[in-house]
Amino acid sequence: MNVEEATRLIGIALSTLPNVQQQMSDEQIDRAARAWSLILPDMSYQRAQAALMRVLRTHKFSTLPQPAELLQALTDWRGLAEPTALVAWGEVVQAFQRCYSQDEPAALATMSSRTAYVVKHMGWAELCMTDIAQTGVIRGQFCRLYEQSQERERDVAALPPGMRKDLAFPEPEERKQAGMTSREE
Repeated sequence: MNVEEATRLIGIALSTLPNVQQQMSDEQIDRAARAWSLILPDMSYQRAQAALMRVLRTHKFSTLPQPAELLQALTDWRGLAEPTALVAWGEVVQAFQRCYSQDEPAALATMSSRTAYVVKHMGWAELCMTDIAQTGVIRGQFCRLYEQSQERERDVAALPPGMRKDLAFPEPEERKQAGMTSREE
């Protein structure tokens, strides 16, 4: 997002906050817009506008929303598009039921990216050889690792763009190189 786009978004936000609008000078609005564009350079105007609409619908304070609130709104939406840990575990169970126990690449290909990522780290062969009595324990470990992976991705998304590469969830090409494929790719 550039400064002009940030200024437009701040104008939208201020139109819902008449008391704040009266208190902010043009110089303060300009400084806020420069800060928003600096903090959110990789957020498109369309996404930022959608996030702002969501924030303004739930914003209870008579203050200008912070860039972190827009980022949180986008992160929350991303999370809604992704399966929950228990749904992801269902993908693992389906792979078991399809008798992919001897064919790890085929099993991983039936799973979403994050599910395949977690399964790869837990070890497909180890999961397949788990005693039926231990399934609940393994499911719990999988769900915990899956949720930690989601949390890490949210944390990385909050970082400035230049710092993300070293800490991010592996990109699809990196997953392929590591032998992790998924049905999404």
